[in-house]
Amino acid sequence: MSIHSVTDTQDRPAPHAPVLPKVDGLLVAVDERCDVGCKFCLRADVGRTALDLPTYARALSRCKELGATSVCLTGGEPTDHPDFVDLVKVAVQFGLACSVVTAARPGSRLRALSAVAGLLSHVTVSADTRGAQRVGATERTIGGAGEVFEALGHRRASLHVTVWQVEEADLADMGTIDDRFGAEFELSPLLMTEHQLNKATPEAVRRQYEDDIRALTTRFGLSDRFTSAVADLDASLAGRLERGCTSDRVYLSPRGMLRRCPYDKAHEVDVRLPREEVAAGVTAMHEAHVPVGSRCALVCGA
Repeated sequence: MSIHSVTDTQDRPAPHAPVLPKVDGLLVAVDERCDVGCKFCLRADVGRTALDLPTYARALSRCKELGATSVCLTGGEPTDHPDFVDLVKVAVQFGLACSVVTAARPGSRLRALSAVAGLLSHVTVSADTRGAQRVGATERTIGGAGEVFEALGHRRASLHVTVWQVEEADLADMGTIDDRFGAEFELSPLLMTEHQLNKATPEAVRRQYEDDIRALTTRFGLSDRFTSAVADLDASLAGRLERGCTSDRVYLSPRGMLRRCPYDKAHEVDVRLPREEVAAGVTAMHEAHVPVGSRCALVCGA
């Protein structure tokens, strides 16, 4: 008679599933290049690399495993990417809500955007006040955004305006967009480059922010987010912006690197690694204390 040592399976501890980091969304920079050329650009990655579809699809797969429900395509200018339509379609195939931040105006960019308009959960159209256009050497006019809203054919769109030296004509253009399309407005104060700041004093910049807030308040209600962003820039000018990042989404660079903060290259993970290593890398990102900078406050609102 054989005697076997038997362990009661009811007494055996159940194996613990790994605790994965929670990711709500994915911000994707599709290209290091950009032909829009804003001199106050907030891009974290500048070079010659464009995101390829296999790397993008792998990133969507890994982030969906971590709980992501949405993806936002940004740039550079996302509609300039040769596979822009496929980028949108792949996101939808993964069951993710796909949005786009674009400076598209009539032409090839708007045609690309219109081709997938029905698949997009939201479109943010970028524009600048006349003062911001002068500083940034841009042509993203507020009035020109009307043709974009017209072509999109749905109301899942908003107008993002970079604000600097607000003029009565800017307010009139915003009012026209509001009257015609009922679009939501997202406003961000202009963040000057170091070179631009060298030509102005922090006090002069603060006074301009105050003047712009007063001009906007006379015509529109301002959200706490806008006034908070202005306060962050003011604190940044004084060297007093010290809080840590609290963003619940991750950023995908055109080279296939995941970061919690677009500007934090010290904490990143290659999305082409095995899923366990990607999850561990994302966990490490969220555990690391990353101080918020003025650019972070504008891009993520974190």
